[in-house]
Amino acid sequence: MNENTKESVTVDLTHRLGLGAELDSAYALGEAIAAITERSSSVLHMLATQFADKENPSHLSDETIFGVIDSVICDLSDITAAVGHYNKNVQP
Repeated sequence: MNENTKESVTVDLTHRLGLGAELDSAYALGEAIAAITERSSSVLHMLATQFADKENPSHLSDETIFGVIDSVICDLSDITAAVGHYNKNVQP
């Protein structure tokens, strides 16, 4: 909400979805979700190495671990937003 004009402000976050982010079909939605899921999965696999190798831990800081987890939470929110947009604006 813009406090000066009391209008809603829409922020374009399509860059978070990748692949051009045109969610105009079920196929495009599926591709966006697949890209987000792959990104999150990759991030979590990297984080898993922090705990998997007990002899040679990577010693990530708490701040870095928090950032990794937060990025996955943001990706999950992106999926929710993409599906919500599709259901509201595209799905017949």
